[in-house]
Amino acid sequence: MATQTRSPGTITNDAAFGASAWSNPSNAGASDNAYATATVFASPTTSQYLKGVNYGFTIPNGSTINSISYGPEVKGSGANVVKDTRVRVVVGGSIGTNDYSDAGNWPTSDTVMAHDISAEAPTVAQINASDFGVAHAITWVSGAAPVGSVDDMQITVDYSAPVAVVVY
Repeated sequence: MATQTRSPGTITNDAAFGASAWSNPSNAGASDNAYATATVFASPTTSQYLKGVNYGFTIPNGSTINSISYGPEVKGSGANVVKDTRVRVVVGGSIGTNDYSDAGNWPTSDTVMAHDISAEAPTVAQINASDFGVAHAITWVSGAAPVGSVDDMQITVDYSAPVAVVVY
């Protein structure tokens, strides 16, 4: 088995869902304490998508995908103030419909939250493409104007490379 973990090369705010835009989306491309942030309110309650693509995966053709996980590094501005509302896989540039949100509230310090997105079952070619990635939106839980912060949007792919057959 082999593993590749990558951060997105392109991160944008996508208004296909939600109300509150993400500020500084490109800050969510590395674990460096520079954050993409969204402020959500009691009404309207959700952020737009923080969309990361262009992960630069180089999985060998013919590999078997064993698992795919999305591990964003996140925090909220206070205890129990924001949580996931939508976590969707982006394949071919299109945001999917399957949801992989975590039901828990975001912590107040940087924490990597694991989302198993294997059920999406993209092909090796789709994963290696520049338009593969993830779209993430958050929702208000409590507080006057809570802020959700994302430091990194890593995806990890575990795969089995094809076995070379040597003919003598």
